[in-house]
Amino acid sequence: MLTASPMPLRKEELIEQLCGVSYDPSLDARFYKLIQRLKADLAREGRGQILVQNRAYRLSSGSRTARRTPRAASAPRPGRQA
Repeated sequence: MLTASPMPLRKEELIEQLCGVSYDPSLDARFYKLIQRLKADLAREGRGQILVQNRAYRLSSGSRTARRTPRAASAPRPGRQA
């Protein structure tokens, strides 16, 4: 859902689409727990982040959070003497 949407989605829209019911504030706690778990999974896998802008949620690209491969210890750095 977040990957297919060109615009950030509000909590109410996400709850309605995920649960298939009209928005009810009693679902907020479950929604926030789901978002917390999803954020942790995405961070662990390096696949992006869930960002909140103006109370709407969007998924950032995984390329910004991808882990870098460390440089080999024996490789000289440009501009430095070995």
